Amino acid sequence: MTQAPLFKWDASQREVKAIESEFQQAKQGDSARAAQLLWHLTDESHVYHRFGWGDQRSLVERPAEAGTDVREALVRFHRQHYSANLMTAVLLGQEPLDELQLMAAETLGGVANRKLPRPTFGDAGQPIGDGALPRLLHVTPIKQRRSLDLQWYLPPLQRHHRAKPCDFVSHLLGHEGAGSVLAALKEAGLADGLSAGVDADELTSAATMICVSVDLTPKGLAHLDDVVGLVLAYLGMLSRLPGGPPEWVHAEMRELAALRFRYQEEEEEMEYARRLAISMLQRLEPAECLSGDTLITSWEPELVSTVLRHMTPERLVAFVFASKGADADAATDADAASPPLTWSTEPWFGTEHREEPIRPARLAAWRAAYESADPRLKLPPRNDFIPTDFRLRHPPSLAEAGDASAAARETGAAQKGAAQKGAGKGAKGGAAEEAVDEAVEGPATALRRPRTPPLLLRKQPNGQLWHKRDEHWHAPKAVVCVDLVCAGAGSSAAEVVLRTLAVEVALELLNEESYAATVAGLSYDLARSTHGLQLQVEGFSHKLPRLLLRIIATLASLADAPCDAALFARVKQVALGLGSRLGLANPNPNPS
Repeated sequence: MTQAPLFKWDASQREVKAIESEFQQAKQGDSARAAQLLWHLTDESHVYHRFGWGDQRSLVERPAEAGTDVREALVRFHRQHYSANLMTAVLLGQEPLDELQLMAAETLGGVANRKLPRPTFGDAGQPIGDGALPRLLHVTPIKQRRSLDLQWYLPPLQRHHRAKPCDFVSHLLGHEGAGSVLAALKEAGLADGLSAGVDADELTSAATMICVSVDLTPKGLAHLDDVVGLVLAYLGMLSRLPGGPPEWVHAEMRELAALRFRYQEEEEEMEYARRLAISMLQRLEPAECLSGDTLITSWEPELVSTVLRHMTPERLVAFVFASKGADADAATDADAASPPLTWSTEPWFGTEHREEPIRPARLAAWRAAYESADPRLKLPPRNDFIPTDFRLRHPPSLAEAGDASAAARETGAAQKGAAQKGAGKGAKGGAAEEAVDEAVEGPATALRRPRTPPLLLRKQPNGQLWHKRDEHWHAPKAVVCVDLVCAGAGSSAAEVVLRTLAVEVALELLNEESYAATVAGLSYDLARSTHGLQLQVEGFSHKLPRLLLRIIATLASLADAPCDAALFARVKQVALGLGSRLGLANPNPNPS
């Protein structure tokens, strides 16, 4: 099939049905709808101005109306673009590399190498010309949401994977600690969350698109210019830093990227193979195939400055997502002298949207925010949660390491032998599958070392302390689980609500300091349980105790002083919004 496809029309029709089904699923996602709407806005002459998916209309109905022979078009496309030098493949298996290479040669070696030139779109120009910028669109989402996406098209940066300049800017914009954009937005009651970055699909040879996404409060939706102004003020601050982009930020990012790569968690096999195949399309050096998407190895501050020069008020494309009605009306800049905005529909996904002209006074206010120095905004401090001690507290003994290696070798040999045995029987599926299942389950079970139960270190009337040694991964990481029993837990609905709010207040109090810990490979979860509270902290063991003690101290502080009124109001609003999305009525919109 891969070497000489027949392009039978009945098979193509089945594929069209599958594509149509996938498209109908994509139509229910706001991210896919927003991406297509953005492409719809691009200049008609640009390569981005097209339908980015496929469906029954584009593959069958419209070609039939135009008298296009679809099968002939498929054959022509195959002839023009299908060549081994333009393709990548990843084989993932437990077999030795020589065997995997043989499999690849047998299955893919016959694909012709026509030595076709690799398509590139570096001369495509900007997707949206400067004369059509900035843009502000109000979009009706499928799901209930209030959010603002601030997007900028940048020059193509795909080949700068070693420096990753967009990651530098996104790291600072998306920071959640003191002095960050999000901290200022939360303090003003304008937003609940913020993220920044470049989607992999938006890093092409034609252009790069970077996005700042803000989860708005009702107040933030009604004061969009304040939200936009804070983001622009931070960008302006970054562009005016004395000495340019600070190298110490790059050094921290380089160190964190190396930690993520060295200690990355297991990934689902299919997704891992798919991700590597896509990464290889960048034609990285062989030594970078596995690490090129993660590691940062080059410091090029001029590239960071290039990114910042393009992220200005005049080049902004803003999407406001708000359901029709009061939310949508609140997000619109009311001007009695302007005609009412009319709704339009994107032709493929049917996304309803209306474009709001950006008046000169509004653009001038954005420019003023960009050029001003906001005292609430500053660079994050150096991250003290980055681990430097990776010694194992309980390293495996030589005997344990030898047993694990021997078990792996014997299990692999048993799997291979059983598979050959099943194939030798000429089984059509049943016998061969049973043989492989026997190899996978039987020997593995026989060779698996018995699990060591956790050890009770301390027992007293008010609690117990248990410890379980890691006998599998042998990584410099730890997991701490704390189960707190609260007197009177679940005694009334009011108690449950108050305990839930206490958790949310604690999480808000922790966010600014704990964000640095999460960036450095630590994570935590604090939640209400049936009988009290549950806390779990995990990650690199070196700095984990510090985060654990900070969380416990924050919980304890809730009993020592009244909660800040503004913080409580923000937490209450989030809780009410969640209840609304779940369909729970709010009998008292202004509870005390």
